[in-house]
Amino acid sequence: MVLFLQPLKDFTHFLSESDYPTLNISLPTHISLIKDIISMVFKLKNYLVIALKNPAPIYKMILDPCIKMKYFQKNLLRFQL
Repeated sequence: MVLFLQPLKDFTHFLSESDYPTLNISLPTHISLIKDIISMVFKLKNYLVIALKNPAPIYKMILDPCIKMKYFQKNLLRFQL
């Protein structure tokens, strides 16, 4: 998550230092941020697919008495395969 938010922080810092942020300064950075966001979405989708292929950790969380079932009841549709 830090790698995802770091470019946003850098961009905000860069624009706040400038006295007159113009479109020719911000547009290339904006396009770069969009590319980074798309890349992060693909990575997260891949991690989700890998996690859902092995349901053992999900079963372990369900069987663990420390974890309450309310979370799974609220998000039932997300866990249906």
